Amino acid sequence: AKSGMDHLLTSNTFQKLPLADDESIDPMSFVNLTGQRDWQVPPGNWTILRLGHTSTGVMTDPSTTPGLECNKLSSVAVRHHLENMFDRVMADSPASVGTTFKQILLDSWERDCENWTDDMPAEFKNRRGYDLTPWLPSLAGMIVGSAELTQRFLWDYRCTLADLVAENHYGEVRKFAHEHKMRLISEAVGIEMPTVADQLLCKKYTDIPMGEFWVNRNHDECIDDLKEAASAAHLYGKKLAAAESFTATAENAAWKNDPYSLKALGDEAFCAGINQFVFHRYAHQPWNDRKPGMSMGPWGINFERTNTWWNQGAAWIEYISRCQVLLQRGRFAADLCYFYGEGAPNCVRNKLLQPALPKGYDYDVCNADIILNLMSVKAGLITTPSGMSYRTLVLPPSDRMTLPVLQNLAKLVEAGATVYGPKPECSPSLTGYPGADSELTKLANDLWGSCDGKTVTEHAYGKGKIFWGENLEKVLGVPPDFTSAKGDLLFIHRQDANMEIYFVSSQENQPITTECSFRVTGKIPELWHPDTGKSETVALYRTENGRTILPIHFDPAGSVFVVFRKDARSAPLITSVQLNGKNPFADSTKEIVGIPEVADGKVRFTTWKSGAYEYTKGAGTTVKGTVPELPAPLELAGSWQLTFPPKLGAPLTATFDHLISWSDCTNEGIKYFSGTANYEKSFSLSEQFLKKGRRVFLDLGSVKNLAEVSLNGKPLGILWKEPFRVEITRAVNRGKNQLKVKVTNLWPNRLIGDQKLPEAQRITWASVSLYKADSPLLPSGLLGPVKVISA
Repeated sequence: AKSGMDHLLTSNTFQKLPLADDESIDPMSFVNLTGQRDWQVPPGNWTILRLGHTSTGVMTDPSTTPGLECNKLSSVAVRHHLENMFDRVMADSPASVGTTFKQILLDSWERDCENWTDDMPAEFKNRRGYDLTPWLPSLAGMIVGSAELTQRFLWDYRCTLADLVAENHYGEVRKFAHEHKMRLISEAVGIEMPTVADQLLCKKYTDIPMGEFWVNRNHDECIDDLKEAASAAHLYGKKLAAAESFTATAENAAWKNDPYSLKALGDEAFCAGINQFVFHRYAHQPWNDRKPGMSMGPWGINFERTNTWWNQGAAWIEYISRCQVLLQRGRFAADLCYFYGEGAPNCVRNKLLQPALPKGYDYDVCNADIILNLMSVKAGLITTPSGMSYRTLVLPPSDRMTLPVLQNLAKLVEAGATVYGPKPECSPSLTGYPGADSELTKLANDLWGSCDGKTVTEHAYGKGKIFWGENLEKVLGVPPDFTSAKGDLLFIHRQDANMEIYFVSSQENQPITTECSFRVTGKIPELWHPDTGKSETVALYRTENGRTILPIHFDPAGSVFVVFRKDARSAPLITSVQLNGKNPFADSTKEIVGIPEVADGKVRFTTWKSGAYEYTKGAGTTVKGTVPELPAPLELAGSWQLTFPPKLGAPLTATFDHLISWSDCTNEGIKYFSGTANYEKSFSLSEQFLKKGRRVFLDLGSVKNLAEVSLNGKPLGILWKEPFRVEITRAVNRGKNQLKVKVTNLWPNRLIGDQKLPEAQRITWASVSLYKADSPLLPSGLLGPVKVISA
């Protein structure tokens, strides 16, 4: 064994054989086997070493107190590890097992590849049907028989490793958890991990499959792991798909994030199928007098009680909770299921989907285990026992497939399924060779017929069809599930009995109003707002070609649930709106024109824009009306009174002649202040704002970072995202009003200011220092302009 790899088990010594000129081995065979991309087989003799049964001989990483890595290919070793780790906790608090201690969480696999165990010869023969002993030299880089045969053995070997990782590691941990009335939640195996595994198969052996997403990674880097966890949940019948959420490195962590900066990323995870966040991370804080206190190095968003916005952040948690409640209902709705192929290592790769996912459709990813054991056909749809159904199964761009998988595909197509992809030419495995190849070729020829993906793109077989080379949207035969006229919008669709639930997220950093189209008819759309908990029935919509179309306004990074649950027993109340002779929703707009809704059996329409309006009712009649000029917004300019909490460096009171960032103040106590300060101001409002039929809103302009508003002693809630706007119609008075705004910023400014002070005079304490005295300050406080707006 190469020094440090510790991966083979026998006492023999093999001489490395030279490769013939016409023979070669795919370098990935060794990459996949060892987990090291740069491994090259050196010349000379190879001595293959025996290791102990329970340990690999490798030390754990990245723990601060490393110990021996458990042999995860052996259920005996895994059980030994669990009993020595958890039994002590359980013996200490037996009444808490299964009650307080509800779950075992396995994080991502963060050690190198493991590729041998004592039981490997027996496990291999049981699973692959032949003896591996004659092929062992190939594990040291030698050709046995031929390059083709050696490749097939290595393929079988990696599949066996993947089976053992899934069954003997994750399967044994779940078994242990269930014996103690707990559940297993696991990233099994984790994003970009180096081990040989079929990651969907590993997630099969969890109760809650889990992915992860990072603050500093883009969509393409995070979507794979999220889709994988979601697909495992959907196909293997698990209610929850979790994610290690908002993981961050120093440049994007260090107490720099607030709920609004994280919202769009969280919404993206929801649209990928995640319906339970596991925050990365909450550090235990053993003191009440040290802030921000303990952290886990430069990692994570510091989601703990010592963060400045912990209390006001409750509004964000309410938003997340409402989203998760709806996204945990019913079942995921998708048209496509992509098969990511056989072999190991294997995981979801969104960018490698071929053909690419058509816009407006959604998908899951499956593995061979799901095709072999879970898929059947009902009414032309591919279904699973979990209740999932798909219009089309898409095969990977490969000419290899095992005979059992092809045989099951043939059964699905014969029963009425639609399958898309290239014809397999041979098996990647040595099992049953060469007879299995002959049988596979014959069956593939029958199943694909004359379909070659070029001149012929479809072939009927039984009640179903094979497609290859055809436009995928044409194969599906239905319009997209969701579309929008403009904007970067993401969506996910769930079905709960007769209820259609769409979550739509705008990834734009500016407001947008645009028409959205849903593949639903015969039901009335409702808008459910997870930020406020309010909902309304939509009055303005139309149905065309099997779709329901309605305008929706999105705030920057805005989101909404569009729910269809009530049957439409008559035509829509309103089918179109004209403003000054034009459709204000036909194209995206940043202006809030106003969208009609149903309230108390009547149509209510709120607009910030005056002009001549014309409504067309569902019956075809029109209603015309004019919205008169509204009073100009009242800017609350001039001075503001501020109060700061004691012992945080700032003066107890201050007066700002006009709104500025705390970081621009000459007073160093305010300049470097971190925490919550109170703004107060009185103002008078004219009768023009309070005429009958008018609504009044307070717009705070720019806020860094959260604001809690009260007017005339009436609390109006927490504002944590743009626009920082709240309705004040029922709280505002004619004449004099007293406004109070609590504003909370982030920790960096105080941490930076403390770097200029002797340690004994510092206000903050952190276990990891990530700032210097000359680090740039963050804008903080109420920046405005603050305005009262009439609608």
